[in-house]
Amino acid sequence: MPHAKCPIETRWTPAPRTAEQRAFVDAFDFEPAGEPRLAELRARHALEQVVAPGRDELERLRLLSDWTYERFRKFGRPSLKTEDALEILEACAAGHTFYCAHYAIVMCAAATALGWHARVLSLRRADYPDRVSNHNIVELWSGTLGKWVLWDPTLNFCLEAGGTLLNAYEAARAWFGPERENLRFLIGPDATPRAPGELPIRYRHYEGFGWQALAERGVSSFACLAYVPSNRLLGTYRERTIEHWDEWPGIHVVETAKTAWAADAAALEPYYPLCRVEG
Repeated sequence: MPHAKCPIETRWTPAPRTAEQRAFVDAFDFEPAGEPRLAELRARHALEQVVAPGRDELERLRLLSDWTYERFRKFGRPSLKTEDALEILEACAAGHTFYCAHYAIVMCAAATALGWHARVLSLRRADYPDRVSNHNIVELWSGTLGKWVLWDPTLNFCLEAGGTLLNAYEAARAWFGPERENLRFLIGPDATPRAPGELPIRYRHYEGFGWQALAERGVSSFACLAYVPSNRLLGTYRERTIEHWDEWPGIHVVETAKTAWAADAAALEPYYPLCRVEG
């Protein structure tokens, strides 16, 4: 639930769901709202001030994604082993190197600290043989839109088609289906739109790594979507990594390249709805 000073002023509760969606939610280990380290994360990094300039929920999410992106000044093989968002941020400030999993952990934990319902996804290309990720992103419940939306803090973008923000499943269905050319990558706090035909798009050059870029090969990781069954990313599961699927009993994997496309992502287990609770 949102905290007293959180810029999100509504509370949310699970809405009516299918039996499969109830099973997914019942198995998910949510970070308790009263977890002290959430308050520590929110206060130590002034998260309320980070998102305060946003005029609406989506602007606040863009600001949070941009803030996450800007914490990481070195990219590549991690120089410190940790899956704890607070430890990652401290290590970033000390000059350590991280990659996509750590961006996702930080944004998910920060969003949770601000009252959003957030979770991390572990993505894999269809041609990759192992049950590990090639990339990691975040999904959040948007009260404004009444749906789940994806955010990629590593490359600081969300995805849109037909004027609507997409979740990971919708993005995969569009990318691998006939709607690819309708996709738009909305990059940075200004949501600069870029079309698939403009890929690859370069970002920064990192010493020891090279150019970080948004490229077709990276987007192809949406072929396999693994929904990590917890958003407790402040040390509760420090012995696990969100990249290794077999370390998470109950992880929910959708192999989009091998399944008939559902007409509506909301029918799938991970896309259970939430409803507003006033007062």
